[in-house]
Formats: sequence, C-alpha cells, structure tokens
Amino acid sequence: MVASRTQALVEIGEPAAYFADPKDPKDIAEKISQVSNDRELKDQLVERGKALVKNYSWDKTAKETLEVYKKVLTK
Repeated sequence: MVASRTQALVEIGEPAAYFADPKDPKDIAEKISQVSNDRELKDQLVERGKALVKNYSWDKTAKETLEVYKKVLTK
C-alpha cells in the first residue's frame, strides 16, 4: 500500500505501507511506480499488512475494551 506520510497513517500503517509526501505528486507517482514494478517489495508489504490487520480485529478491540471497563469498575 502506498499512503500519505502523515503522523496518523505512519503510526498505524508502518511497516506495512510505503509512504509518500502528500504534497509532492512526483513522490506519490514514484512510490506507486516502485510498488507496482517491484514484486518483492509488493509481496513484503502484503505480508506485513496481513500481520498488521490482526492487531485491529473487532474481536481483539472488544476484548481490550472489556478489560479497560473491568479495571475501571474494580477500583
């Protein structure tokens, strides 16, 4: 994935994204071209992305939220 190099996207997407300067169309085009033409890079980003999304499942989020509620309610 090619994404804008902004704080929020870097925090969430790293290391599964290839970042480009959002204000530089040339950089965006260059990054898209690099990912499109480099099979190894593309495969690495895909595998990292698959691992990354496991951290953001609804099941995991629900469990973590429930744990926060339990801690707050037991104080």
